[in-house]
Amino acid sequence: MQSTPLSEFHTARSEISSWERLLRRRVAVICLAFLVLMILAATFGPWMTGYSYEQTSNQQFSHPSHEHLFGTDLLGRDLLTRILHGARVSLLVGLIGTMVSLTVGVSYGMISGYLGGRVDMVMMRFVDVLYSLPRLIFVIILITVLDRYTRALFTRWEWEGMVTYTRMLLLFIGLGAMQWLTMSRIVRGQVLSLKEQQFVLAAQSLGARQSRILIHHLLPNLMGIIIVYLTLTIPETILLESLLSFLGLGIQPPQASWGTLISEGAAAINPVDIKWWLIVFPGAIMASTLLSLNLLGDHLRDILDPKMTKSS
Repeated sequence: MQSTPLSEFHTARSEISSWERLLRRRVAVICLAFLVLMILAATFGPWMTGYSYEQTSNQQFSHPSHEHLFGTDLLGRDLLTRILHGARVSLLVGLIGTMVSLTVGVSYGMISGYLGGRVDMVMMRFVDVLYSLPRLIFVIILITVLDRYTRALFTRWEWEGMVTYTRMLLLFIGLGAMQWLTMSRIVRGQVLSLKEQQFVLAAQSLGARQSRILIHHLLPNLMGIIIVYLTLTIPETILLESLLSFLGLGIQPPQASWGTLISEGAAAINPVDIKWWLIVFPGAIMASTLLSLNLLGDHLRDILDPKMTKSS
């Protein structure tokens, strides 16, 4: 009978206890359930409403009713379907943009902190230079400059289906390139502390390669802070995407995101006839999702932080 290593036993035990502590927090459970429900609704909802997100009709600015639960917009499109489609786009941009920043930031911070010395100094000065740049303006310039060339490139390669997703692809790259700086600093600070611990020194004395130390020894000890940062970065990325789409620099019609829907709702508001449902419903769903992600991140930080765990 094969025995289980003691370290794996303690790891599994700590993961179970962390999960149990999370389930004992009512607010965290509510936020997690809401996020799971939102992901399921964004994935399958647009196929179940009976309408297409780009399907127009002659029922312009129809109030919420049994036929259209969230009403319709200027072109008679079902708002519920467009909100669910917008949730799919916004969550996808937020998740992929965060994963891009997470991959770059974690790798950069681990290498900088572990190597130290002049390499660390040069790498961190490069981060400082990038920090001094207005990052939102950088994303706007990236999208406006590369959009035309990317479309022309896809057309030359006869990838006509990809032309519609050019802006989304540029949002992945731009938002990911803007968000990785903070993560690299956080990881670098943790690695500077962890590399002086006994388990790292023991691995070095045994002749372990640097890549093995980084992946098998340091990275598992960084997973707690990475998970917390993930839950706190996704809402920030979604908010930035919504801002860019609100300004007309993000997702383009007929596709929808929460930012474009709020922008369309704001444009339809006038003192005579306020189409309240056009801005209340997408704004409420977006705010609820961002609040749930932030609250879940706060609870995960309390649970995964060793100091908090000892005191709880």
